[in-house]
Amino acid sequence: MLAEFRSYSKPFYTTKLFLNSLFLVIFAMVTVYTVTKLEREVKKAQEHENDGYVKVPEVKEISSVDSLETQEFVVRIDRDTTLHTAKGALITIPSGSLQSTDKDVVLVLKEAYSMEDMIRGGLTTKSGKELLSSGGMFYIRAKDSARVKIVKPIVVSVPTDEVNADMKLYKGQPTAAGKIDWQDPVPLKPETSENVVSEGEILFKENCKSCHTLGKESVGPDLAYIGKRRDFDWLKLFINNSSSMIKGGVKYMNNDSTAMQISPGEGYACCLYNKYNKAEMTAFVTYTDKDIKALCDYFTDESKRLKLPYPKDETYINFQKCKTYNTLIASLNAQKNMLKNKRIDINTDNSPFIKQVNRSMKVMQMPDDAALINSADRKLLIRTAYQQSEYYQIEINSFGWYNIDMLTKNAPGLVASNLIVHVDTSFINTFNIYFVLPDMNVHARGGLLKNKNDTYGFYEDNGNIKLPQGKTAHVYLVGEKKGQLIYAAATFTTGTLNTISLSPAVISKEAFNLKIKELLNTEGISVEAKDSKHAASLRKIDFSLNELEEKIKAAELLTPKDCNCSCSTYEENVVDTIITVNAGGEKQKIDAF
Repeated sequence: MLAEFRSYSKPFYTTKLFLNSLFLVIFAMVTVYTVTKLEREVKKAQEHENDGYVKVPEVKEISSVDSLETQEFVVRIDRDTTLHTAKGALITIPSGSLQSTDKDVVLVLKEAYSMEDMIRGGLTTKSGKELLSSGGMFYIRAKDSARVKIVKPIVVSVPTDEVNADMKLYKGQPTAAGKIDWQDPVPLKPETSENVVSEGEILFKENCKSCHTLGKESVGPDLAYIGKRRDFDWLKLFINNSSSMIKGGVKYMNNDSTAMQISPGEGYACCLYNKYNKAEMTAFVTYTDKDIKALCDYFTDESKRLKLPYPKDETYINFQKCKTYNTLIASLNAQKNMLKNKRIDINTDNSPFIKQVNRSMKVMQMPDDAALINSADRKLLIRTAYQQSEYYQIEINSFGWYNIDMLTKNAPGLVASNLIVHVDTSFINTFNIYFVLPDMNVHARGGLLKNKNDTYGFYEDNGNIKLPQGKTAHVYLVGEKKGQLIYAAATFTTGTLNTISLSPAVISKEAFNLKIKELLNTEGISVEAKDSKHAASLRKIDFSLNELEEKIKAAELLTPKDCNCSCSTYEENVVDTIITVNAGGEKQKIDAF
């Protein structure tokens, strides 16, 4: 019996329970070690995820989505409803798409389709570290979101000048810093415009093929991607009648036709005319907006099908360089002349004070006869956008921010470039700095370059970034220092090497909003004179004049060296001449300026 007892009294460490327990402990230890190791590797990878890219500082944002217009719509959930928004979007809500305890729900909407909207709303076009080209952003929610749910897809149609098949829908994800990062891209609903494209192909083969090709120059310039490389209104004018653009025309200034001005030709049209052996293109006066749009769509789609690179566009780039240079010199000289005239006015005024004057000097792309138009009428000359009847079709299943985007690195025609901005170190960590590329709807925050404390970039930490060439772009900074708003901005034409310096100055919030409008309209600097003693005013003017002289000297060093800036004139054209009719009915020419 003792032997039988011993046979059942095995050591504990040989029992099944102990072995199972030991196995579980070892398994748990291995699991914990593996998970901990993976977490360390992930953390390490995250810490180095942005190596090689600029590090965006955590500085308080001045702009906010609260600045955007808020629209509210009352929707009956048991009816099919289509909402027309303030900026042209359509929101289709089928019956039963919304679930709520109430029959009527209130939807709240914000839209940011233009670059001005994005800047005012503090909305940037970045997904993590990658730059995005935006086709428009919008925000939608129910006013009582806790009681309203989307149970069937809502279709949002966002207006666009041209549908880009590479665009995707990004969802806005709030970051720890309170900003919006665009993540989780999904393809848009496939759309087609085969009928329009085929019409464009017919027009091209019938009327354009003898002088133009895609992918190389012929009698005329290469038309690859031309619809993306040129403004629609410019193309329309040139296709309808290039001759009038090149040679300029006559504008009557009086109702009785007794005075008229011969205006010069459009600059870039003249450059093309001079480059291509002074051969004028046939005028297609019967082409409608629809015809020209069909042509542009065909050029874009056929260029993509043939996998053509963007043309170098040297003529256009050189023209833009000259235009930027000439505009800068003209702006500085105009400011100089204005200050000189002001100094003369003060010297002839014997009163102890000058009265307050508010003058705004704007450098705009105006008609060549703009000097003959009074300031009240100038606003009528602003070009209205060409309205297309095309939309991005989006299905959404939840409330929140959405953005129609594509990665800029996937866009055609970009060239390896470098963009750096210098800012005095005394302003470090007081501002956010941004890069704006209106042509691609890019609005990106920048950060310090590697091992720098006064130099900023917007993509790689050495300033490298891919850019289209010859496009108007802006950089601006805005922030707060000692309780005061600071701002600085610069406009430039993109090239392979872009170096800019910004000097922040104190500004009001109202003035900041005006500056953003001016920036995006390529307007110039506002100059304001306030009440002061004559002596103080004169000293201030003299100081400003000296500064302008230095700026003019520096600007003259920027004269484009690799292009002929005289190409933008038509040699047979009479420029800036007024023709009047005297009492005897004879016409006389006098200089306009």
